[in-house]
Amino acid sequence: GKLELQRERAKVQRDRAITMLGGSCVCGAVMQLEFHHTDPATKRFVISRYFGRIKWRRIVREIRKCELKCTTCHVQHHMKNGYTVT
Repeated sequence: GKLELQRERAKVQRDRAITMLGGSCVCGAVMQLEFHHTDPATKRFVISRYFGRIKWRRIVREIRKCELKCTTCHVQHHMKNGYTVT
């Protein structure tokens, strides 16, 4: 049904986004990757919440503001810099 198609589209979009950003965290991790906005002021939305729901070109615009971080590096970065992960 419709939900299955959305889930499949989301997986394809997420995989494409990860590939666009190099496929790994700076630490070398390739699992549990998250999209980290390098400048929080430019963040329009949480990318992972919109995979499969909006047009790819809008996701690409947001991805270009990001780098990949594994969960551990992402949390450490935000703890060090004093703002929360969303």
